[in-house]
Amino acid sequence: MLGVLYGTLVAKPRRQVRDSVDHLMRLKIMFLAYLRRLHQADQAYTRRMLDDKLLSIEEVEWFSEVVARIMESTMEHTDQGLGRRKNRGVSARESDAGPGT
Repeated sequence: MLGVLYGTLVAKPRRQVRDSVDHLMRLKIMFLAYLRRLHQADQAYTRRMLDDKLLSIEEVEWFSEVVARIMESTMEHTDQGLGRRKNRGVSARESDAGPGT
């Protein structure tokens, strides 16, 4: 009886908190990487703006595409991370249920 209470009230919530913290840390890392890549693109754009010759429309479009690709790639990584967490959550629930249930 004490084992069931411990598993239900202490161990399982602690594991869920640990999994949630791990997930938030992965999201934070992805967000910081996203900001870093945007900052690098912004620095390149600013540096190009400070050059003597004017920016062409093609160059402005190219910088816009770079930012769009950064955003899309980050969203793909985020979706993959969320999918991995959902899959892990399902397997964790199945293993909590135990065999034969």
